[in-house]
Amino acid sequence: MIVKAKDFKKYTNCPLHALVHIFTKLETNGITLFEGTNQEVIVHIILLKILGDNLGLHLTCGFQTTFRGNRPCMTCEITWEDLKTVFESDESLIRTIEKYEKYFEEGTYIENGVVEKCVLNEMPTYHVVENKIFDTMHDIDLGVIDAFNNRIQNFDYGYIERPNMPSKILPQHIKNGGKLHLNANEAHFFLKYFPLLAHSMIPYEDPTWWIKYIHLNSIMIP
Repeated sequence: MIVKAKDFKKYTNCPLHALVHIFTKLETNGITLFEGTNQEVIVHIILLKILGDNLGLHLTCGFQTTFRGNRPCMTCEITWEDLKTVFESDESLIRTIEKYEKYFEEGTYIENGVVEKCVLNEMPTYHVVENKIFDTMHDIDLGVIDAFNNRIQNFDYGYIERPNMPSKILPQHIKNGGKLHLNANEAHFFLKYFPLLAHSMIPYEDPTWWIKYIHLNSIMIP
C-alpha cells in the first residue's frame, strides 16, 4: 500500500484502516501452508512492532509530532522539562493501555502527548503504547552525540591548547565499548575539560559520578 506523505499526515487513520483489516485477517484466520506430503499448516501472523524514526512513529501511532513541550515520549509520561535532567526510568511514568484509555475517558489525551486514538489499536494483540521502539539515529547519533560534539568543537580552549582539542565522538565508538580514538594529548585534555563540556548533561543531585571523576582527575592531573 502506497500513500502520499501529505495525505498520510492529514488523514493518518484513514489509510491505516486498510492495514488493520489485513493484519486482523492474518492474525485471526492465518494463512495456509503445505508441509511435507501436502499436510496443511495454518500460520497466524501478528503485528509485533512498527519501525520508524521518531517523527514517523509518532505520526503513525497518534502521538504529538513536536518534541518540545507536553509529554513528548511514546513510552512514558515524562515532561519536556524533566526530560532534560532525568537519566533513569521511572516505572510509575511508563504508559500502559489502561492509562491510554483513561486519557480519552477524561479528555486529557492532548496534555498527555496524544493527538488521536490510533486505529491500529483495533487489532486483537497490538497496541501503540506497547510499541517500544526507539530511534537511536536521532536520539543518540544525531542527539546526545551531536550535541556533545558541538561542545567539543566550539569550546574556547585558548590559543595554546587548541591543537590538543579532542577528536569527535562517533557512533561506532559507543558501540565498541566506549573506546574513543584519542592520542595521549587529546585524552589528557579531554579529561581536563570534560566537566566544562558535560556539566549540564549530568545531574548534580547524584554526586557519585562526579566523585569518581575527581578521584580519576587527581591521579591524571595532580
